[in-house]
Amino acid sequence: CPGGKRVSNPARAFAMYACQRYGALSLKQIAVLFNLNHSGSVSFSVNKVKRELVEGQWLSEVKQLERELYIVK
Repeated sequence: CPGGKRVSNPARAFAMYACQRYGALSLKQIAVLFNLNHSGSVSFSVNKVKRELVEGQWLSEVKQLERELYIVK
């Protein structure tokens, strides 16, 4: 991010969540994949998506991803 400013990118945050949830990657591994210096940045994004899931957001994306990954519930 230019100037060190945090830029909100919901799709990127969801991708980080998916890496942890479905890829069983650690926060540190995800930080490396997303070119981040701190795993805390990943934790912040993943927890934000988790809170949004409880509120009913991301449901269609989760269903689509699980369908594509052949996850049956």
